[in-house]
Amino acid sequence: MAKLTISLDDDQMVELGKLARESGVSENDVVREAIDRILQSHRGPGTPRFARRLGPLAIVEHDPPATDRGSDPVR
Repeated sequence: MAKLTISLDDDQMVELGKLARESGVSENDVVREAIDRILQSHRGPGTPRFARRLGPLAIVEHDPPATDRGSDPVR
């Protein structure tokens, strides 16, 4: 296992200690989990490298069925 030294300001250190105590794990474990999440979000689940540069995709909302608009369905 490799070692990495980071510098935190006083408030960050207090919050890190508080989070670790509340979670019942060490500060090292909290930091490792945070790094794992950052790396996973960077890799993305199966997203091709070029697609990550495109940004989030728009979600297309479907029109509600004709019966939801108060009219009879077309047959």
